[in-house]
Amino acid sequence: MIRYYLAAAALKFFSLNRGTKRLYRDVLGNRFGAKRREKQGLTQAYIERAALLLNLCKKHNAVGDVMHILEVGTGWTHFFAMFLRLFYDMRVTVVDIWDNRQFAPFHRTFAQLDGVLDMSFDLTDDERKRAHGVLKRIAEARSFEEVYDCLGFDYVIDGILDTLPSDTYDLIFSFHVIEHVFSRDVPRHVGNMARVLKPGGVQIHQIGIDDHLAHYDKSASMKQYLQYSNLRWRLCFENEVQYFNRLQRSEWLKLFADSRMVLEEELRETCDVSQMKVHRDFARLDRDDSPCIMLTLVLRKPWDAGNQSRRHGTRGSTGCVT
Repeated sequence: MIRYYLAAAALKFFSLNRGTKRLYRDVLGNRFGAKRREKQGLTQAYIERAALLLNLCKKHNAVGDVMHILEVGTGWTHFFAMFLRLFYDMRVTVVDIWDNRQFAPFHRTFAQLDGVLDMSFDLTDDERKRAHGVLKRIAEARSFEEVYDCLGFDYVIDGILDTLPSDTYDLIFSFHVIEHVFSRDVPRHVGNMARVLKPGGVQIHQIGIDDHLAHYDKSASMKQYLQYSNLRWRLCFENEVQYFNRLQRSEWLKLFADSRMVLEEELRETCDVSQMKVHRDFARLDRDDSPCIMLTLVLRKPWDAGNQSRRHGTRGSTGCVT
């Protein structure tokens, strides 16, 4: 567990003030991280998640030409939004909390995707032809702006989605993003996603409910944080540069239900927590919460929800969920 505690201490240090946060994000994340990501390129995890996204979109009739889609937390390479754009001629908005785009890793990732697309995904001939055509245009681009202009992308900085217009998007999706939204902001964020989605539209989210500090230490449980009280977690482990909110499956389901989203499909990955002593602060959990380390949700906005979202305006609840 020593690496777990060392990682927590290091991330606490980088969260101390504006200067240490800038050092972490600009130097470690954008400068050194960009070189590492460019060298690493396309990963198997990206391929698997992209295949899942495409399959869920097709299954639930969530995408098509002329639609307008929104990727929340688009990250360094806009990977998942751009992946869908390979197959459909649609408008795309990608949003993030700050600008951490990295063009060199983006360019390399999609160059590699061009080489493995046919063998990695179950596509029709028309889908392959269209995708390779879009990938050629990406390869010819020399900046994100050129990509945006030729493929119909809008890039927006808005961590809570307050500035986005209501009833605008046919599909909203994220992969391992919304667990990083601060607990105090989650209800407003979830409410805004429902607000900006068109009636009848779909949301798809894959949420990492695992202990992200355990990624640094193989000896730690993937739900290690369940052993710590809320107070101890805030004092010893919680940080701002790699923050995650410890919300559990039942809490996410309630948040989306409160925003009037209807659950259409749920996929779960679990781990064994039978030998773990769970702190009483988590005693309220549903029995399916403790073992859940990854949650994939497909939700639909009812057709009668449009008027309600306009009545509630731009801002949703500001209540705190712990």
